Amino acid sequence: MRGNMRSWLAVLMLICLSAMMAPDRLSARDDIAYKVASGDTLFDLAERHFVKRGDWRSVARINRIRNPRHLQPGRILVIPKRLLKFRQLRAELVSYRGQLSIRDGDGSARQIRVGVSVGEGATIATAENSFASFRLAGAGTVSLPSVTTVRVERLRQYSLGEHVERRLVLVKGRADVSASGARKDTDEEILEIRTRRATAAIRGTEFSISTSPTGEALSVHEGTVEFSIPESGETSDASAESIDVAAGFGSVATDQGLRQAVELLPKTDLLEPGRIRTESASHFAVAPVPGAASYRFTVGLDANLIETIAESETVASETTIADLPDGTLYLRVSAISAEGLEGERRIYAIRRRFAEVTGSAETGEDDTTRFRWQADGMEGPIRFILSRVEDLSAPLVDVPNIVTGELPVEGLPPGTYFWATEQRLIDQGAVERVRGPVRELIIPSPE
Repeated sequence: MRGNMRSWLAVLMLICLSAMMAPDRLSARDDIAYKVASGDTLFDLAERHFVKRGDWRSVARINRIRNPRHLQPGRILVIPKRLLKFRQLRAELVSYRGQLSIRDGDGSARQIRVGVSVGEGATIATAENSFASFRLAGAGTVSLPSVTTVRVERLRQYSLGEHVERRLVLVKGRADVSASGARKDTDEEILEIRTRRATAAIRGTEFSISTSPTGEALSVHEGTVEFSIPESGETSDASAESIDVAAGFGSVATDQGLRQAVELLPKTDLLEPGRIRTESASHFAVAPVPGAASYRFTVGLDANLIETIAESETVASETTIADLPDGTLYLRVSAISAEGLEGERRIYAIRRRFAEVTGSAETGEDDTTRFRWQADGMEGPIRFILSRVEDLSAPLVDVPNIVTGELPVEGLPPGTYFWATEQRLIDQGAVERVRGPVRELIIPSPE
């Protein structure tokens, strides 16, 4: 009996000791969890890392430390970030196109150029048909499409350990985040994107978050994102509701709360992916996806689309984008759900080579119609096609291997005709037959 009593007393003492040693709060995003090293004292930590040395008392109270001169190595201390020294980090503008505005925390405007850096308090805004990408120190990139506003709320590294905090507030629009550069094996680095309703917190992932009057839509393409709603609005660090959203899933935050994560729409396929885009305005079409409310086409100069140059979102599964430069471009296509969730993405390398064909047709008094043309950017013999129908089926005249820029056709009766030329285009070893624009010709009846 006495042996059992001693055992129970020992267990009770351990429970009491654990309660005395445990912090009186859980580590949230406004705290840092620090693992005590051999030789650490609370006084030394305060001297080296606290803003005020006297704040050791607050840390002692939070962690129920009786002797600040003796800390058990390996013990985890919960320390509020507001008590710690830190150094400011910077975000660097790596690419932009169109009109971009950057204002520091004091409201002063920054000069816009690649390489300019921004810090805490800065507000970044893109205009219509404008794009920008920023590299966050050690944490990948954040790309902003048209009509987007972001405020840099936190961008700092605390002196205690290697804790890095990056927090952006998405005021409106959309942010595409690729945090592949962040360390994935540690809780010491965190990137947050906050909106009016919710917070997306990640470590090493790729996702998109967008705002609308009715809610915020989070689509996760790689890794896992913690999606949460703060207890008391945008400035609170404690979460009243939180879910983990894995790759291939998305969630929506509304005034009523977080919706359960749902599977993203599947990838869509680009039609004619190997065709060289020669038109003045390049046409793109994808295979329709069941459940899609719209489709997004994003064009960039690099495979990661950090240098985005154009974007189009349409209800139809096709679009036309003008003024694309010649060369190899990268097109990202995705289907968008009715809730605003971006489906799984697919990226294509496409070739753009503008080839312009001008032409004219004139019927003379000798009843001969002379068709003339000039093709820029193409080479080789020309094929001429004349038909009564606009799709040039059942041609009345089909002449290949023309080496001049003119073809006379005699005896065309009055009526409406359609004609075009085809010529060979050679681009990086690829050969393609390119048809110029279909033109209409009306031969009136004699008076």
